[in-house]
Amino acid sequence: MLKEYEEARAHIVTVEFENDTQKEKFLSIADKENTISAMEAIGHHDLAKRAQINTIIIGLVSDYLHHIYESLKCFEKRKFIVGFNLLRKPLKDNLLYLSWILGDEDSFYNEFNTGNPNRLTQRALGGKRVTIFDQAVSKLRFPVFFLERKLKKQYSEKKMKMDLKNYFNTLFI
Repeated sequence: MLKEYEEARAHIVTVEFENDTQKEKFLSIADKENTISAMEAIGHHDLAKRAQINTIIIGLVSDYLHHIYESLKCFEKRKFIVGFNLLRKPLKDNLLYLSWILGDEDSFYNEFNTGNPNRLTQRALGGKRVTIFDQAVSKLRFPVFFLERKLKKQYSEKKMKMDLKNYFNTLFI
């Protein structure tokens, strides 16, 4: 999947310059700062956003798949405690961020670009989880296959003794 993503150059954005002055301005800013700032300075805000989002997605999916793979390798070796611990990150963190990008890309992008990493922590997103998953599920081709209410209960209600959050937080500890 990641190989196809990279082969399609999905994480690369091409900037079309209106003239040589704009090109020189872009290259000057890119040398001093970075290409994202340069794209924004010449008015290509949508391309800057697309470049950032695409790069974030490839990183999140890569990390997600790596943890799942390592978890399965641990299960294969009958190392269940380690295997379940490796599942925590992709199912708690990466899935939430990927769902947020799918459900409300603008909101994710704005929070990401505040420069404050505390706004992206699990604690900061605690009350937004249900909304994030609802928005993501609503954008799927067949949202009926996802039982939204069941997902909400399993992931967010503290009253349930065996919800996913408590399950992964207390598993074998």
